[in-house]
Amino acid sequence: MINAAVAAEDSFCLPENLTMANVAEIKRGFLRTSPTGRTSIDASGVEMIDLVGIQLLIAMLGQETDGGLPRLSSPSASVTQAFQRAGVPLPETP
Repeated sequence: MINAAVAAEDSFCLPENLTMANVAEIKRGFLRTSPTGRTSIDASGVEMIDLVGIQLLIAMLGQETDGGLPRLSSPSASVTQAFQRAGVPLPETP
């Protein structure tokens, strides 16, 4: 019998606006989290995102934690469209 352990996943929810006006606050909040498992960055509620927000999101996805690299969860249509307009591939969501 194979005994598989499922790692807990912590979630960090992004706010409606991911723009230059609030990226510093979002970054501080993300860095203050102490994930014990893999982190999921929930982008389902993002309605506004600019290039600075895209840069922050990419940086957050590259920030390794004890559980490995975070994953992007449920990117909203606004996030998907912003990445397309910027010509940046949207990080894959497992």
